Amino acid sequence: MRLSKRESPLITVPPLLSLDIGGNSIVVDDEGYLLDSDDWSPAVVEAMADHDKLELGDDHWLVINYLRDYYKTYQIAPELYQLQKTLCKSMQDCRWNREYIRKLFPVRGARDACRYAGLPKPLKGACG
Repeated sequence: MRLSKRESPLITVPPLLSLDIGGNSIVVDDEGYLLDSDDWSPAVVEAMADHDKLELGDDHWLVINYLRDYYKTYQIAPELYQLQKTLCKSMQDCRWNREYIRKLFPVRGARDACRYAGLPKPLKGACG
């Protein structure tokens, strides 16, 4: 059976964008997630933050590095509760709650932290 143009299903492809990092073009999707996690580097994170007008501090990097380590170990992003609980316990500082993470990453909270960490676009529950 052959489909005519009228019968063919609509397929939408999200636009691809890129970040220019030292002359290299790093491809991201329409929400800024890396399409190839091997492209991740601190320079990519800095470019993303510059684009988002976010100044990264030590706490940002702590979250980003935690997410990268967790993903390397389990091949999945942690749920926000797991992120909060682990940081609270390991840092012996329970400011690591949803509000504090949202303060660090004000646009989309932990979802942006996952984006900066080079993780794939999270599914429901993962990364908040």
